[in-house]
Amino acid sequence: MKDEVIKGILLELIYTPDAKPRFVNGDISAKLAWIDEAVEKIIKATKVSKYDTASKFLCSDAKDDLKSMVDSIERQSDIDDTTPIDRVKGVLPIEQFEYTFTCGEFLTLINS
Repeated sequence: MKDEVIKGILLELIYTPDAKPRFVNGDISAKLAWIDEAVEKIIKATKVSKYDTASKFLCSDAKDDLKSMVDSIERQSDIDDTTPIDRVKGVLPIEQFEYTFTCGEFLTLINS
């Protein structure tokens, strides 16, 4: 799906809706603006939410549960970011990630 979105963005950058090339003659500033706009669209299309990233490390079947766990980790991090996420009430890491992350490390990981 993302591949098709990115391909569409790039085609939109290269060709006008009536299939004429955009980069023949014309104002260089407008062309640079089109490139900047295309880059922003691609970044937006490929950005992964912190909850999607968190779902790889936390046990949760529902997005609401996941949001609740991330919120709890954020609250605990404000108090002490060196606390292991396993010690935060209501947070259950996937077994292979037990006692792997502190709250601060986890938030850095999912927000990057």
